[in-house]
Amino acid sequence: MSLTEAEAEAFLSEPKTLLGKIAWNTVSDAQFIYKAVAKVLLTQSGNASLLDLVLTYNSKARTFVFVLRYAHRENIRRLEFNKPHINPGRSREHIGKLHKHKWTDAYGDTWAYEPTDIEDPWDFRRSLGNFLTECNIEYEPAQLGTLQVQGRWI
Repeated sequence: MSLTEAEAEAFLSEPKTLLGKIAWNTVSDAQFIYKAVAKVLLTQSGNASLLDLVLTYNSKARTFVFVLRYAHRENIRRLEFNKPHINPGRSREHIGKLHKHKWTDAYGDTWAYEPTDIEDPWDFRRSLGNFLTECNIEYEPAQLGTLQVQGRWI
């Protein structure tokens, strides 16, 4: 059964808590790609098995992707930086390099828009914090962990 737009919005608005500290690892076959996965607790129900957070950073292309994911397969919300996008459908609207994907009944998670809540897209931790806030995920700054790429902190 596929996620509906109404269900995605309900999950997005429900209070959540980030569980544990984000731990970054390199992807074995591509040492310039870093990935982290973290569990997200639905605060009211106490369920920690439905949602997770998937984070990816590509140090070669200087791109990042933050995803709030449902059931390990459907993206409720996805923030992409430094990656241009063209929306599906007749309009084929071009979206800027900083954009968010929103789950819709018509297009799944392929429809995107330009966000106004990302304060400084070049500030990786701040952008992640902005994304978590939009997704209604409570966290402590220490939980965001650190990402070190070629000897420098991101």
